Amino acid sequence: MLPKPEVSASVSRGVLTHRVKAAKGQEVRFFERAANVSHQIAMGSGRTRFTPAFGPAGRRDIVAQVIQDGGIRDEIKVASYVAGKPARAGRVRGVKLRRSGSRVVVTWKRAANAGGGYVFNGGGVSRVLKGRRVVLRGVPRGAVRVTVQARRKYDEAGGPVTKARG
Repeated sequence: MLPKPEVSASVSRGVLTHRVKAAKGQEVRFFERAANVSHQIAMGSGRTRFTPAFGPAGRRDIVAQVIQDGGIRDEIKVASYVAGKPARAGRVRGVKLRRSGSRVVVTWKRAANAGGGYVFNGGGVSRVLKGRRVVLRGVPRGAVRVTVQARRKYDEAGGPVTKARG
């Protein structure tokens, strides 16, 4: 019979302090867990600065996963903390439209926290993009109206909408 794992941890201001007294053949990994969130933060003993994984605000548990000879032996809740709400995607700035005949090139500057790309609407086109450039072809003469919105993640609403005409 193997001895019970000795594991402890605490969280303060984004730093996980973790201690492990591991038996032979044992490894301990620390995870942040909440609804729809499971993110490995550290292994073994030490102090680890971390950023909360993307997910809802609220209580997060720190769970020590004890691995014995390659298989999961136990999971122990060792600490918890309260995560704040994720930063909202920023406003897209510097939207420019350049026309050449029936072709319009739309570019814009990077928005803060735009990890989920951009939502583009204009010239009869609606797309979710990773990049910051769209080429519209076959656009008739006259004003073109576009909107660009940054998104924090692909599955959530974005930041403020930026409109432009050209």
